[in-house]
Amino acid sequence: MCSYNSLNGVPTCGNKGLLTTVLRDTWKWDGFVVSDYDAWVNLKTTHHYVETFAQAAAAGLNAGMDQEGGSTRAIDQLAAAIARNMTTPAAVATALR
Repeated sequence: MCSYNSLNGVPTCGNKGLLTTVLRDTWKWDGFVVSDYDAWVNLKTTHHYVETFAQAAAAGLNAGMDQEGGSTRAIDQLAAAIARNMTTPAAVATALR
């Protein structure tokens, strides 16, 4: 599970350096990365890291988080994020593996 804090100004649930580079590539983690509750929503509302929920969903997914828990405010925006080229169907498929 990613945490709600930030590291060097980047929320951990949207931090590709942590979730992909360190966890998956360096440590060879092949399991799921999940949030506790609304981590993608917090990328917008708490951290002010992105401006929209579509950006929040894309940032979390692209960073390597596989499952968002809690409300659907951000996850419901995945289709919009794909349509706006913020993320890809391949990234969704990777999360659903």
